[in-house]
Amino acid sequence: VEERRIAGSQYQLLRAQEARTEQVRMPGECQDEDQGKDDERETGRRILLNLGHTLGHAFEAADEQLRHGDAVSLGIRATLALSETHVGLSSKTRKMVEHLLDQIGGPKDWKRRLTSAALDWIGLDKKTLGERLNFIALRAIADPVVLNFDLNEFKALIGRLARPRAAGTRGVA
Repeated sequence: VEERRIAGSQYQLLRAQEARTEQVRMPGECQDEDQGKDDERETGRRILLNLGHTLGHAFEAADEQLRHGDAVSLGIRATLALSETHVGLSSKTRKMVEHLLDQIGGPKDWKRRLTSAALDWIGLDKKTLGERLNFIALRAIADPVVLNFDLNEFKALIGRLARPRAAGTRGVA
């Protein structure tokens, strides 16, 4: 009976993931397999396929033990936080996506893993052009937006999100 319950739960999770995958798919023009194949620096529409990868690659580079999928999952979690505070992603949507990531498994501790080494790696991301970073955020499911940040401002912003000041304190975050 227990095995059937576990199998049923796994089946339900798989069905939920399939349903969510349909919702998360990018607009039709971004689904083309050839999309961006010649866009090595990812400055065109292909950039939209990189949700979570900028920070994910930084987490992965700073921790050689971290698997790529886990690193991107951490990057998505951080991106959700930034998206909620800066482009209006709803708290409900952030929590729903985080719940789906929880169901898949893997680390959740992006704030702890946002070390100075990880921040340094952001500057080497292929979406960084000089001192500017194109960062993919999410306004809503299937509604990505490309934000263009000064690299140092981005590092400071994501650092503040990872380590918010306690209420009533002063000084540098």
